[in-house]
Amino acid sequence: MRINPTGELPTPEPVLSVVNALNENDGFQPTEVDQQTAAAGAQLVGQFLSDTDGLVRWTLSVIVMIRETGWPGKDVPLV
Repeated sequence: MRINPTGELPTPEPVLSVVNALNENDGFQPTEVDQQTAAAGAQLVGQFLSDTDGLVRWTLSVIVMIRETGWPGKDVPLV
Protein backbone atom coordinates (compact mmCIF):
# COMPACT_ATOMS: atom_id res chain seq x y z
CA MET A 1 0.00 0.00 0.00
CA ARG A 2 1.31 3.45 -0.91
CA ILE A 3 0.23 6.56 0.96
CA ASN A 4 0.96 10.29 1.09
CA PRO A 5 -1.03 11.22 4.20
CA THR A 6 -0.08 14.88 4.52
CA GLY A 7 0.58 15.68 0.86
CA GLU A 8 4.20 16.61 1.66
CA LEU A 9 5.77 13.93 -0.53
CA PRO A 10 5.99 14.12 -4.33
CA THR A 11 4.27 10.73 -4.73
CA PRO A 12 2.58 8.12 -2.53
CA GLU A 13 5.15 5.73 -1.01
CA PRO A 14 5.10 2.52 1.07
CA VAL A 15 4.09 3.17 4.68
CA LEU A 16 7.52 2.70 6.27
CA SER A 17 9.18 4.83 3.57
CA VAL A 18 6.71 7.61 4.37
CA VAL A 19 7.57 7.42 8.06
CA ASN A 20 11.28 7.72 7.30
CA ALA A 21 10.79 10.55 4.76
CA LEU A 22 8.56 12.62 7.07
CA ASN A 23 10.95 12.08 9.99
CA GLU A 24 13.82 13.33 7.81
CA ASN A 25 11.79 16.32 6.54
CA ASP A 26 10.97 17.29 10.14
CA GLY A 27 14.54 16.80 11.37
CA PHE A 28 13.32 14.15 13.83
CA GLN A 29 16.11 12.26 15.60
CA PRO A 30 14.91 8.95 17.08
CA THR A 31 15.68 8.29 20.72
CA GLU A 32 17.03 5.00 22.02
CA VAL A 33 13.46 3.95 22.90
CA ASP A 34 12.31 4.81 19.36
CA GLN A 35 15.10 2.63 17.95
CA GLN A 36 14.16 -0.27 20.25
CA THR A 37 10.53 0.00 19.15
CA ALA A 38 11.52 0.07 15.47
CA ALA A 39 13.67 -3.04 15.96
CA ALA A 40 10.54 -4.94 17.03
CA GLY A 41 8.91 -4.27 13.64
CA ALA A 42 5.90 -2.26 12.53
CA GLN A 43 2.87 -2.38 14.77
CA LEU A 44 -0.06 -1.19 12.71
CA VAL A 45 -3.36 -0.58 14.48
CA GLY A 46 -6.43 -2.57 13.60
CA GLN A 47 -9.46 -4.23 15.15
CA PHE A 48 -11.78 -7.05 14.19
CA LEU A 49 -14.97 -8.74 15.39
CA SER A 50 -15.67 -12.42 14.84
CA ASP A 51 -18.91 -14.38 15.13
CA THR A 52 -19.48 -17.48 17.27
CA ASP A 53 -18.08 -19.68 14.46
CA GLY A 54 -14.84 -17.71 14.44
CA LEU A 55 -15.51 -15.94 11.13
CA VAL A 56 -14.30 -12.35 10.94
CA ARG A 57 -17.38 -10.20 10.26
CA TRP A 58 -16.00 -6.67 10.72
CA THR A 59 -12.57 -5.07 10.50
CA LEU A 60 -11.07 -1.64 11.04
CA SER A 61 -7.62 -0.72 9.79
CA VAL A 62 -6.27 2.74 10.54
CA ILE A 63 -4.13 2.69 7.39
CA VAL A 64 -7.11 1.78 5.17
CA MET A 65 -9.25 4.42 6.91
CA ILE A 66 -6.62 7.11 6.27
CA ARG A 67 -6.27 6.01 2.64
CA GLU A 68 -10.04 6.27 2.10
CA THR A 69 -10.83 9.43 4.06
CA GLY A 70 -7.51 11.28 4.17
CA TRP A 71 -5.27 12.28 7.00
CA PRO A 72 -7.14 14.31 9.64
CA GLY A 73 -6.36 18.03 9.55
CA LYS A 74 -5.07 20.00 12.51
CA ASP A 75 -8.61 21.16 13.26
CA VAL A 76 -9.89 17.58 13.71
CA PRO A 77 -9.74 16.38 17.33
CA LEU A 78 -8.19 12.92 17.69
CA VAL A 79 -10.26 11.24 20.36
